[in-house]
Amino acid sequence: MGHKQNSFVYIRDCRIMLPIGINPDELDGPQPVIVSVEAEYAPDTYFADPTEKSRDRIIDNHTLYSFITHELPRLGHIHLLEFAAERVADFCFANPRVMVVRVRVEKTEIFSDSIAAGVEVRRVRT
Repeated sequence: MGHKQNSFVYIRDCRIMLPIGINPDELDGPQPVIVSVEAEYAPDTYFADPTEKSRDRIIDNHTLYSFITHELPRLGHIHLLEFAAERVADFCFANPRVMVVRVRVEKTEIFSDSIAAGVEVRRVRT
C-alpha cells in the first residue's frame, strides 16, 4: 500500500494495588489505582498479511501490561501520581518507534463521593 499511518496501542483501566500518596492515611500500604496508557507509534510496514505474528514490528501490549502490574508496584512507595505516570511514559519511550504517550493514573478510593481522582500526562518525543 502507498499510504503511511500511525498506530496506537493501549491498555485501559488496568487495576493494580500501588503504594502511593502523601497523605498520612496513604502511607500505611498500597491502595487501588487504575492505570490507562495509550502509545502512538509509526509501524515500519503496513500489515497486509493476516498470518503476521512478528512481535518485533509492534508495540507489545503484554510487556506494557507487565510493567504496569509488576514493575511499577516494585518501585516502592510513590508520593505523587505524576511520578507513576512519568515512569509508565518512560517505559513506552524506551521503544524508539513510540512518538506520543498519554498516561492516566487514578486513585479510586480517595474521595467517597467520586469514582476516581487522578492525573493524566501526555508526552511527545522531541
